Amino acid sequence: MLNISDEDRQILAVGRFEHPHPRVQRKMEAVYLTSMGVSRREVARLVQRTGRTVRSYMAEAERLGITLLWLPTYSPNLNLIERLWKFVKAECLHGRYYATFAPFKQAIID
Repeated sequence: MLNISDEDRQILAVGRFEHPHPRVQRKMEAVYLTSMGVSRREVARLVQRTGRTVRSYMAEAERLGITLLWLPTYSPNLNLIERLWKFVKAECLHGRYYATFAPFKQAIID
């Protein structure tokens, strides 16, 4: 049985409608409804998937020991490219002008 906190349930309740990919929305909906105590048969009907598919979602999550970690919609501190961009701005761009790309590239390499 997946253990999902009340806080995670609230996040799922919103995220299941906001994710851009419909398949992920459907899986999030299945996990949310299951965490709310809805029977798997009813979950399958609501997410328009077979009971077997819903069981496979849950079995796979349990088998893998998946722990749901929720990140904020915008979390630059957790995105490595954002950290790199912050470094480039501070070390290579702040107070400097590069007339062409070549010196800018060299400043990053140095």
